Amino acid sequence: MAGDLCAAIERVAGEDPLFVARCTTPSLWALLGQLRPLAATTLPLLLSGATGTGKEVLARALHEASGRAGAFVPENCAALPESLLEAELFGARRGAFTGALTHRRGRVLQADGGTLFLDEVADLPLPLQAKLLRVLQEREVRALGSDHSRIVDLRCIAASHQDLAALVARGRFRQDLYYRLAGLEVRLPSLSERPDDLPPLVATLCARAAAEGVGPGRWLEPRALAVLAGCTLPGNVRQLDHVLRVAMSLSPGPRITAEQMRRCAVSRRDVEGPEAQMIRRALEQARGVKAAAARRLGWSRQKLYRRLATLGLEQG
Repeated sequence: MAGDLCAAIERVAGEDPLFVARCTTPSLWALLGQLRPLAATTLPLLLSGATGTGKEVLARALHEASGRAGAFVPENCAALPESLLEAELFGARRGAFTGALTHRRGRVLQADGGTLFLDEVADLPLPLQAKLLRVLQEREVRALGSDHSRIVDLRCIAASHQDLAALVARGRFRQDLYYRLAGLEVRLPSLSERPDDLPPLVATLCARAAAEGVGPGRWLEPRALAVLAGCTLPGNVRQLDHVLRVAMSLSPGPRITAEQMRRCAVSRRDVEGPEAQMIRRALEQARGVKAAAARRLGWSRQKLYRRLATLGLEQG
């Protein structure tokens, strides 16, 4: 039932080991079977799950399996400030704001006939949430500085690692937009929730790395696999692939030992270390607003997101 969707995943993933490996694990076949009927629908879809569970690649696969003729158009709602994100998403006429020297179509129009993928939709500012809701309800979009709306035919897939229902309760996400997006919701399990998948994933990822010339002939001793099972991998399969490649590259011999693996992996103690505590304190002081927390830490927002992902603090 899910074979065609799995094939679409492999096509869109290309050389990405994340999803080639994911299709070899038993626990995900049920998920792919659940998703298969959702590929052809035009209803909005919400993909929830931690970083590295593969939300974007899965969204791309759903688009390909849908048969929609238009493009797959991704946008990360956390990557731009509100002043730029509005024009990026909804378009802007020339002269609509300072610096608008040319007409910009916007991601919504670019996705006409295709699929709009909004990653980290929880970070979309409230005023832009209202504009997105209008696009989904009325099937039309109006660019900044324009007097006219354009009809659009798109499928919206949104993704978030945050609990949108909790954000609605705290007034940080519109309830009406949440209900519009979450009518169809699929949660992607993290690696820690499917420990039985670890051995086949490790075997697949090591084989692919070796085929690419990364530590050919290297293999994990059973105790090294046990070390991996006891480590925090908040980046999920993506991070697992990175850890394995580092271990394979640094190992002086064919056997990767438990001690070598400990030096490469993130232990659970790191999640309670001083840096993690400092980040939590900054987030509490900033009331969960990551841009403000980053300023308190003297970091860029991108650095904060990287450290949150590495330490597995996104949900906290």
